[in-house]
Amino acid sequence: MNLPWIGQSIILLCAATALIALPGGVLVQLLLGHSSLSRLERFCLGIGAGVALPPLLLQLSHLLHVRWGAGATWGYVGVAAVLALGVGWQAWRKRVATVTVGKPGEWLYPVLLGAILLAGLFSRWVAVRGLVAGLWGDSVHHTLITQLLVENGGLFTSWRPYTELSTFTYHYGFHANAAFLQWLTGLPSTYSTLFAGQILNAASIPMAYVLTVRFTQSRMAGLWAALFTGFVNLIPGYFVNWGRYTQLTAQIVLPAMLVGWKEIEHSELKIQHRATIGALVFAALMTAALAMTHYIVTIFAVLFIAIYVASLLLRPVAWRESVRVLICAAIAGGAGVVLALPWLLNTAQGFLSRNTGAMVSGAVTAERVASYAQLAPITPLFMKGYLLLLGLLGLMLAVRLRRWSVLVFGMWSLALIFLIVPSAVGLPGNGVIDFGTSYMALYLTVLPLAGFAVGGIVDLLVRRWPITQWLAVVALLGIAAWGTNWQSRIVEPGYQLLTPADARAMQWIVQNTPADARFWVNNYPAYGGSLIAGTDGGWWITQLTRRGTNLPPLLYGSERGESKTFAQAINRPAQLIRARVLSNDKPVQIDLSLPAALTVLREQHITHVYIGANALPGKANADWIDTVALTRSPHFRRVYDQDGVLIFEVMP
Repeated sequence: MNLPWIGQSIILLCAATALIALPGGVLVQLLLGHSSLSRLERFCLGIGAGVALPPLLLQLSHLLHVRWGAGATWGYVGVAAVLALGVGWQAWRKRVATVTVGKPGEWLYPVLLGAILLAGLFSRWVAVRGLVAGLWGDSVHHTLITQLLVENGGLFTSWRPYTELSTFTYHYGFHANAAFLQWLTGLPSTYSTLFAGQILNAASIPMAYVLTVRFTQSRMAGLWAALFTGFVNLIPGYFVNWGRYTQLTAQIVLPAMLVGWKEIEHSELKIQHRATIGALVFAALMTAALAMTHYIVTIFAVLFIAIYVASLLLRPVAWRESVRVLICAAIAGGAGVVLALPWLLNTAQGFLSRNTGAMVSGAVTAERVASYAQLAPITPLFMKGYLLLLGLLGLMLAVRLRRWSVLVFGMWSLALIFLIVPSAVGLPGNGVIDFGTSYMALYLTVLPLAGFAVGGIVDLLVRRWPITQWLAVVALLGIAAWGTNWQSRIVEPGYQLLTPADARAMQWIVQNTPADARFWVNNYPAYGGSLIAGTDGGWWITQLTRRGTNLPPLLYGSERGESKTFAQAINRPAQLIRARVLSNDKPVQIDLSLPAALTVLREQHITHVYIGANALPGKANADWIDTVALTRSPHFRRVYDQDGVLIFEVMP
């Protein structure tokens, strides 16, 4: 995209609106137009719905054997625009007729939320300015999956020409959104993946608002929860450093799903029958999309729904109303499972169930299970200490006011922690869900409580001193400005595997090596020695140059290879080179000039050795190739040495 930075920003903002807000807003208007949602809540919910639609559409096109591409994406946007004009016309007329300029409540909250959303987009876009691809190891396979979706016109099974995997069972909601962005803008997958992740990161702001408002019935609480999510807490903004975009995407769809389920309750008990059907369909669609977007976050959602439905059944209402709630929940959940069933059945083709079962059956070492199933400190990385205290204050306030729908967030927080160590309540499965994954979802459970605490105090003060509302506005905008400053600097260069120097080296490889060149790259044992992972930009060689390497995407541990021994064929050379078993993860200095190592390189048809500009983790935590030994050995010739990147040719 050869445009000035401001031009790129405008194009990406328009693309995000066309791909997410426009189709999602139409869906919300069609299905929830008769609900109790306010206009601002529908706008926010439309963002979550817009993120949920691409995985649903790719599954539909796959089932119909229809290839998706740029034309289909532009058609999708065009249809959404036409429907928006048709369906939204009456709603727009009503909106114009009912807005009262003199009432701050009619325009203050949309203006404030819009301001902090734009600030969130700005800070996240500035944060990745200058990056050439997503950060750390997850971004390697996220980018590759996005590229494969684009090249195959949708869902695929074969990973060729990049590697020899023959199944695709990984949750793909994020990659579907990144592919749609690539189809619409023509960006390469390295940028479409990075920018889609940052756009979705900003989308967490309105989703925090709508989730909090629907369960607390306080717009002020919603604003503060959105502010804490976007500008105060490290998570979700910090996801950019980990490339943790799949979980982030699911946690955008999750609030939309939960609000949809809550609308089932509202429509069934308070509103006309037409709204009930719309809420059921919406909840089912969001449920199916979530199941395709992230399997573990779907478990988080099931926990919330179970807790919430139980809270509804325990309230003092007629048994007929309780039965209606259960029936509606069963219909929405069952319909969601049916919609996701083709994809859920597809997961049986890979090794997901095998890997999960290994954690439960004892096939995994106790040390590895213990490393996952530990209750590590939550603060300050996953939750700022003062936000946690505000969340506890909000929980106490909910108890004092008997706001049971707010208390659900407290119960949900405890459930997420129990998932890490289910043995604490006598259940098996320690280590299946690691502490990091659970903790990364805590902002969804704690920040609405923190928003409820601050929003409740502000609402109370406003009743006595109306000027307090404007003081709160000043505080909100001031904190957003402060947060924009540090959020725009949240990227840590140390997490950058593919640096600009590596990107230049990739161009050199394309221009100066034969198509059948094969590279040995830095790697080290991961996941208890069951896999090997990359430590520098060499991990990107295959997808950026289409040259082979000894290191496939990390998902070779959960997908089937074209041969039954594919994973062993990847791990065995690495084990021979390091001269010790992979389960021994003590860092090793790799001397490729030794006779045994040279034998392995020639058996693997290695023609070059690549050393990237930035190693992560460093020598203290991972194996590394001894470049001095390569320089001194007559079996290697240095052919590239620029800006920290070294490439050696293996001599015949």
